[in-house]
Amino acid sequence: MSDLSTIYELQQLLEKQGIKSVNGRLLKTDENGNESFLGGQMSKAELKTAYVLNLNVGQFFKRHPLENIGFLTLTFDKWVKDPREANRRFNSFRKHSLSLVSKEWIKVTEPHKDGRPHFHLLVALNEDIRTGFDWDSFIEAQDLYKSEKETVRQKAANKRYISSASPGLRSLWTQFRMDAKTYGVGRTEFLPIRKAGEAATRYVGKYIEKGSVHRTGAWKGARLTSYSQGFGRVANSSFSWVVASSFRVYAQKASEWHGVKEEEMCNVFGSKWAYKLLLAQSNGLTARTAAAFLCDSTEGYYERFHRLT
Repeated sequence: MSDLSTIYELQQLLEKQGIKSVNGRLLKTDENGNESFLGGQMSKAELKTAYVLNLNVGQFFKRHPLENIGFLTLTFDKWVKDPREANRRFNSFRKHSLSLVSKEWIKVTEPHKDGRPHFHLLVALNEDIRTGFDWDSFIEAQDLYKSEKETVRQKAANKRYISSASPGLRSLWTQFRMDAKTYGVGRTEFLPIRKAGEAATRYVGKYIEKGSVHRTGAWKGARLTSYSQGFGRVANSSFSWVVASSFRVYAQKASEWHGVKEEEMCNVFGSKWAYKLLLAQSNGLTARTAAAFLCDSTEGYYERFHRLT
């Protein structure tokens, strides 16, 4: 019996934990109905975008001091679901607010399942907004809000981290909040960068993966990233991936790891099985968990897996 005989049991366990497969992506739904992205399949274009973003974000952190970089999130109202309208509003906000404090930024778009977008921006400033910020109190306030909503402890933690913010950061909180209302870009959150290097790059890049899950309807084909005018990008998406020969070696080895022949994998999971498995494993998943991505839906799961046993 091959290692793949355990996949059906794994799938059942995932479903009990609120994890499901949607368009080749794995999503987890919590008790409040909120979805979080666990990993999965992205298109070649999305992979290119994520790869290029990774390089340009790395360059961004080399060009600007960490303490001068902020992370801005814009959460649009529920009725703003058209990409053109969302970008029109952002352009007004950018022209009349963001450009007054920053000349260089990177924006990542994350469409949500209800169709409205979140815009996530790395913003370079001319002042230090990081020194002295009470991250412990901020994290405590966030955790308490998720578990207990408004409580005395949560409000106390809020007060501590807000009072620790520099005058410049508090001024930007006020400016962005007022201008967001004026130009219709919804709710804002603006924070210093907590971690530098690869951790920060991964944090920004994850929104490409999350956004690809619900990139349907009007958002299908919409750009996921944009850069401030004149930003010195070190890479763009005008390139091709490596030749298929090296990937073919991976496909052969992957089938050997699971104790079956490559031909059997193709017969059961289709010709794209190795590509899906590679994408899943590239998201840091174990081989067994990654195998759960091989099917885009749970229909016929048991029968398909047990054809190999």
